[in-house]
Amino acid sequence: MFILFFHLFCTFNSVILGYYLFLFSKKPIELQKIIVCFLCVLLISAAISGIMLNTYSFSPFHVLSVVTITTIPVALYNLYNSKFLVFKKGLLYNFIGLNIAMIGAFEPHRYIGRRLHLTDQSWLVLMILAVFISIYFIFQANKNPKFFKP
Repeated sequence: MFILFFHLFCTFNSVILGYYLFLFSKKPIELQKIIVCFLCVLLISAAISGIMLNTYSFSPFHVLSVVTITTIPVALYNLYNSKFLVFKKGLLYNFIGLNIAMIGAFEPHRYIGRRLHLTDQSWLVLMILAVFISIYFIFQANKNPKFFKP
């Protein structure tokens, strides 16, 4: 039960920090190194604890956890080499994956979905909305490098 609460803590705090960094912050991401490091640690911790929670059935959302565990160190390596745009894109893609996986946790047959009394139709609408928002962010990030505040 501790792992579940730890996973929820890491996931929700990652979402809050990610939205702060990508939508609400006035400072460039590379100047907010402490918050970025916290976000990276929280993302990796959420991914590892998510895999530890459900080892008997591997879902598509667990693939996102594996991708996060492998790509966050690559993003940090790019930050170390002063490749800020590559770092920001890597962090954004992991954040988008976190949002999709979080919507997946709201599935009516999973713990949070049962607690919120969601129906299959409402969950499907949430999932489609998350995918469209993610596609918008990806197109904006690839089309316009200034999408990541200068």
